[in-house]
Amino acid sequence: MANTRFAYVKQFEQETVLMPDCWPLIRVDGRGFTGFSKVHGFRKPNEPLALGVMNAAAAHVMAQFDDIVLAYGHSDEYRKILSSVVSAFSAAYCFYWSGFYPNKPLRTLPTFDGRIVLYPRFEHVVDYFSWRHADCQFYAH
Repeated sequence: MANTRFAYVKQFEQETVLMPDCWPLIRVDGRGFTGFSKVHGFRKPNEPLALGVMNAAAAHVMAQFDDIVLAYGHSDEYRKILSSVVSAFSAAYCFYWSGFYPNKPLRTLPTFDGRIVLYPRFEHVVDYFSWRHADCQFYAH
């Protein structure tokens, strides 16, 4: 930041540190995807090509971030890690779109948000994925 009278605002930034000995899970969610899905004519509950774009974006993120070992998807520095993952997912989603929808250009921009949750025990991680799987099954019918 330039050394001006406004430089004091930098002091409001805080470094966020993840708790040690926890399993961090990053969740990426589509923002406003109900509207995005309607605009692009997605079939419910699971548009196969739309899921393909999501999977391609997730695979791209996993290739860029070696520490990510598993991605599970359905429906749609701590802060630096989170923003990097969500940004990479958003960019990859747009990049791979035309490969799945060659005759359907994007009409609105897809956006995603994300969160990191720390689970202190591996059993919690297993339960998290069990919950997401149950949620997927519930909304798939």
